[in-house]
Amino acid sequence: MPGFEGFKAKVDQGLLLNNRFTFQCGELRSAEHMCQSVSLPVISMQFFEWKQTGAGLKIPNNFTYEPLTATFIIDKNGQPYKEAFQWINSITTFTYQFNDMDSYEENITIKEYAPDDSQVGEWNYLQAYPFQISPREKTNAGADVDTFSVTFAYRQVTYK
Repeated sequence: MPGFEGFKAKVDQGLLLNNRFTFQCGELRSAEHMCQSVSLPVISMQFFEWKQTGAGLKIPNNFTYEPLTATFIIDKNGQPYKEAFQWINSITTFTYQFNDMDSYEENITIKEYAPDDSQVGEWNYLQAYPFQISPREKTNAGADVDTFSVTFAYRQVTYK
């Protein structure tokens, strides 16, 4: 059904994917289904310009990876907040000496699913580690859920 009617039929079926995904990481074992949202980062290509005469030529030479940020729901036992807190504290010692990167880097896998539960895509953030945990607001006002965010650095990302 081409044309406007075909487009309208797609919209009626659900043109956009539902926000269905899992967050998998060895250091945050309890986070797989506790991840409320993920901000997939911008990846930019860097160039250097080569010019003899005229407009010049931009030659790609590197990528810039923005940080990955995920927001998690905290369960009644304090997970995955406890895991994230322990992970970020494992990066350095109290004498401010950084541990070997192999001891705290983990791969993060985010899998996205269609409404029929078929996998749509998979992002793999390689050699990732947390560098910021958001503040937790504690109040007696009775919030629906307690959440926190973690911002991760990583060395490379793949998508399939």
